[in-house]
Amino acid sequence: MMKTINIRLAIGIFTLMQIIFAALYLFGGAAWFLNAQVGFFSSFLIIIGSFFGYKKMVNYKVSMYGNEPDIIDKMEDPYGIWDDEDTPPKENENTKTILAKTAVKNTKTTVKGFFSPYRIASYALFLILFLILIKSGTLALVPFLSGVTCAPLAVAVYEAVQTFLFGSADKSI
Repeated sequence: MMKTINIRLAIGIFTLMQIIFAALYLFGGAAWFLNAQVGFFSSFLIIIGSFFGYKKMVNYKVSMYGNEPDIIDKMEDPYGIWDDEDTPPKENENTKTILAKTAVKNTKTTVKGFFSPYRIASYALFLILFLILIKSGTLALVPFLSGVTCAPLAVAVYEAVQTFLFGSADKSI
């Protein structure tokens, strides 16, 4: 039931944003509406692309580090004396070596999440659409920037309403 309510809430906020864009159309004409829609959908795609890129990174980290013991466990019990399983003792690795290996792994996975194809494609589409608006001579910065800020604003409103309605403990998506 919670997912249905969250989907309804997201659809309601999206509908509210579209009503605001319709008011922009009535206020400023087709150029305002076009600029606001291009700004909104391109920034929305950037948010979705970032979400999928970081989701992929987190899933990769979980699958990669799921079977390994924690760093602190390696430092506190380098010989595996307190392990539950009967495994042979491991070599004593230096604390700096363990931290260096972990830092390299974390850097590689963070870079993979930051430069995900979804995110790069959404930024490229944003740039292409912006350049098309400039080339055609229909770019109006105020409605374009209002469209760009509407997607992050919609996410903030969604989180605020979800926290207000369902409490801060429930974070189901």
